[in-house]
Amino acid sequence: MAVQLVGIGLDVGAQLSVRSRTARLQSSNKPKMKDKSTKGPMERVYSFLAQRAVNIHIGLKGAPGQGRIVIAFAGPPGYRKSTVAAEVVQQINKIVKRPIATCLPMDGFHYTRAYLGGLPNHVEAHARRGAAWTFDSD
Repeated sequence: MAVQLVGIGLDVGAQLSVRSRTARLQSSNKPKMKDKSTKGPMERVYSFLAQRAVNIHIGLKGAPGQGRIVIAFAGPPGYRKSTVAAEVVQQINKIVKRPIATCLPMDGFHYTRAYLGGLPNHVEAHARRGAAWTFDSD
């Protein structure tokens, strides 16, 4: 079965910035959010990303070998990627009225701070914790 990898919410020149429970889309070509309700900034982001994922899913329905879509969030530690992912999954399932989305967290796969402290480049290792080479992928 083929898997479609989709970078959701990351258009050319756009960046999803999530910090301290606030979010903003930064881009010269900001996507327009249809929802003008009294939702807070994070709820609008969750709704926007969920609707975009559902639209991609609908667009791929019936395409040969397109049974799954993988949406990945990347960013430094503490940027609430897991929180955003869980909320987007909840919104997707609410929109389609059945559980089609799930969250596969990658939290906890970092090398320990003690391990990073024993590396020859330990200062950089601590500063760049979250970079690909600071994960224990084995």
